[in-house]
Amino acid sequence: METPQLHHCTKYDSLCNILESGAFWPSYCLEQSNFMHEFTEGAYAVVCFADLLSDEVKRHSTNFNSDSYIIMNKEWALKNGVTPVIYYYPETISAVAIRNWTRYCVNEKMPTSKNIEETPVTNTTNLMFAYMKQYEGVYFNNKKGDFSDDRRVFFLEREWRWIPFVENGEAYYLSKELFLDENIRKDKRNELINHDYTLKFSPEDVTKVGIPQIQVEDFRQKFGEKYKVFKL
Repeated sequence: METPQLHHCTKYDSLCNILESGAFWPSYCLEQSNFMHEFTEGAYAVVCFADLLSDEVKRHSTNFNSDSYIIMNKEWALKNGVTPVIYYYPETISAVAIRNWTRYCVNEKMPTSKNIEETPVTNTTNLMFAYMKQYEGVYFNNKKGDFSDDRRVFFLEREWRWIPFVENGEAYYLSKELFLDENIRKDKRNELINHDYTLKFSPEDVTKVGIPQIQVEDFRQKFGEKYKVFKL
């Protein structure tokens, strides 16, 4: 029986950049949340993966306007802090429990320690929010510059994500207003990358890559036989 594999779907040029640098770079992803009952809109800096079966890749790639993908080893993912998100409806037990817990917490700056065990309770709660996602809802449409009119079942993505554990106050989160300012968004992302908040890997951590048929010759010129290739 086939088991799901951890896909990162992207454009061909971005895939080549990932393989050449040996790292995934975080990008801000604007989302809605409503586990606190009211809607909030903001963007965490994330690297996203989808735990997909082979017959689910086409649908997922279409949803995200991607033409290529890279499949990563799950042992590498778990060792490097890539974590499945928690899907919720506002009235599920997990959402209610977090809502009640949050009433006793106040917002603080991000911690200075990389050790989660040494992180204050309030900041641990903030980090937990980053790994919560609606079971279904609207998504940010880049062409529209706002959230979509149609709804999507996010649970079908079976998302895993990585979020940088910042040390010096770098922006791991942007409000919607800051996210929509392209200059600010780029500056904050570059700040993360310049401080080396990237998700690194070695060629042996890559299970397979999928690329368009038309790019096969270019890919072989760049990477030789280093990666197992599936032609899309």
